[in-house]
Amino acid sequence: MCTSVSSKYDKLKTFIFKIIISSDFKIRIQKFEAWKNILFTLILALIFCGIFAFSMHRDRGRYRNVVFLLLSAVSLVDLILSFFRRTAGTIELVLAVVLFLFLLVFPFLLIVNGVVMTRREGKSLANLLSLVLGLVLLTGEIAMFLWGVGLFFQPGAVQGRLDKVIAGISPALLLLMVTTLYCELPEKSTLKSF
Repeated sequence: MCTSVSSKYDKLKTFIFKIIISSDFKIRIQKFEAWKNILFTLILALIFCGIFAFSMHRDRGRYRNVVFLLLSAVSLVDLILSFFRRTAGTIELVLAVVLFLFLLVFPFLLIVNGVVMTRREGKSLANLLSLVLGLVLLTGEIAMFLWGVGLFFQPGAVQGRLDKVIAGISPALLLLMVTTLYCELPEKSTLKSF
């Protein structure tokens, strides 16, 4: 009697082992893991989007809305990438290129906004903030470009000479830009209304 129970147990054990080893079972496990990942990212995206919507509804002017918007955007991108697992690397590359191009254009948008605000509302520190921030970011981008060019053409000499030049040029270039724009912009009273 003992042998029949152990042989049935062995048969059951080999049957379960064959099911686990079979490729069909592995595919089912992979699909389950994929759907579990999609469901988790969907719940996370819904939570962050809900928090953002509730915060925007309560008070639109709060800084926390920016943080909630960023968390919502990141969770939505993660959700989209979980649907397209095979092409996720390509999608990430495209998003990185778009973000890089936006970061290159962003200082110019701030400068244009600062010039328009200063022309329409006059020279004041509050109206010059976006202009100055745009100039600071543009100076940083120019300095990073010069540093990258120096790295590409003179890899050995970059550490000593070029870093000092960039560190010296950046504040002077920024001061020159801000002073020139501040002096060249007309006062509010001399502008014609639009």
